[in-house]
Amino acid sequence: MGVCTGLLTVYLYRALTKQFPNQTLVEMCEAVFGFFYASTLSFAQIMKMKEARPLHFPLAMILIVLSIISYPNASYFLNFVSKIWFPYALTFGFLLPVCMIGVAVIRKI
Repeated sequence: MGVCTGLLTVYLYRALTKQFPNQTLVEMCEAVFGFFYASTLSFAQIMKMKEARPLHFPLAMILIVLSIISYPNASYFLNFVSKIWFPYALTFGFLLPVCMIGVAVIRKI
């Protein structure tokens, strides 16, 4: 088990450094774990739970499955980023918040 884990770690590190040459492994892990911790903590607060720990394993399994389903290979990912990501991000990252702010301003007036 230890040798397989070590080889997998080396392979993953090489793949990630080729994909993101300007970032170190620590920076990438920090971003991923920070996002994961914030997600589990916010979900626990929404569900009014005292502890977020029981959510770590189920949400990790959900994220792993969704990552495999979302991007089955590198060519699909590149196609998504080059053709689909900008309209998607524009809709949900800009237009939807602007519409929600507009509705909130109109309702208060």
